[in-house]
Amino acid sequence: MKLPRQLLKAKLTRAKELAFAKGLQDGSSEDFKIALEEVDRYTKLLAATAPVLAGDSLAAALVVCVVLAGVGVLWTTKIPQPDVFVAAKTSRLHLRTSGDWKSQSTIPGSEFHLSGFTELSDPGLGLSVNGAKGETSLQLVGGRLALEEFSVGKKGDVSLISDRNELRLAFSGAAVSGVISASGKVLVIAEVDGRKVVHKSLDLSTPETIEFSSPDGRFPKASVMATGAWSLGMIPYASLDFSSIERSGTEWKTIFGLLGGSLKFNDSSRPVIQLLGGERLSILSIPKGDGALIQILRSGDGMDVTLSGLVEQVTIGNYEKYTAPSYLDYIYSRKTFGFFCAAMVSGWGLLWGIRKTLFR
Repeated sequence: MKLPRQLLKAKLTRAKELAFAKGLQDGSSEDFKIALEEVDRYTKLLAATAPVLAGDSLAAALVVCVVLAGVGVLWTTKIPQPDVFVAAKTSRLHLRTSGDWKSQSTIPGSEFHLSGFTELSDPGLGLSVNGAKGETSLQLVGGRLALEEFSVGKKGDVSLISDRNELRLAFSGAAVSGVISASGKVLVIAEVDGRKVVHKSLDLSTPETIEFSSPDGRFPKASVMATGAWSLGMIPYASLDFSSIERSGTEWKTIFGLLGGSLKFNDSSRPVIQLLGGERLSILSIPKGDGALIQILRSGDGMDVTLSGLVEQVTIGNYEKYTAPSYLDYIYSRKTFGFFCAAMVSGWGLLWGIRKTLFR
């Protein structure tokens, strides 16, 4: 019967102590020789029971390495296009369109301001500005006003700021056009290079339609004092940032508009991420195909932004705090049975490899 190695070690220690004691008494005695033989016997037994590499240890070691490497790859490799859901409230938003965006949702208001548009037209109001090179502006006050539609070309930059009832929009990088309807008692003021071309107070029983547009290369702006709920519909976007760049004196500053919300990786078992007010949040859409859809609604003194679908990257804070989940996380959360089978096979391979590598 084989003795456990721990017991053999204990017996060897006692044999050494006995031999040492006998040697001190009489180094030539028979008891000392017997004690030395006992030490030698236990030493050989320990050597005989020491673990040795098995004959197939190389193959077992390779199995261990493959299993560990596979787990490492699954753990560190991120899903290239994670599926996310974002529900956030913000006062500022900047986006770049990935295609032509046409909003046909009506935005009612009591006052409209347009500036920087090269084309302003409404024959009924005597308004005709075509190809203006200088500064232009249009102010509509009172009556029943509504932004009926507007469109922005592909790769256009749109900045939105919602402050109580006021919605401010700034455009660049693509052509912009739109239509405003006006009826009732309306004050109309239009200027070109500081010169008033229209200044009228009208009582419009029949709605007038004011068309405005600007080609690529200009930086037109629009603002509306909203009097009711509004929605900008579904927007094809390439990038999205919950902030705006504003001038303060001689400097330009980035103002983060996020007021709060939540973000969930649908491909992951991670808990819902709570978004903090004043924190940076930016999202990149996937380059091609059907990416995430974004919808913007008026909400009190801000905007409710909902985004759902595939994205390229999510950045929270000043660095990529939460990027896509790993493939290991994805398999665990979405493919439970597959993950169980893979875990069983990997665990068996790891244990078998260790056993074969270290023991007979």
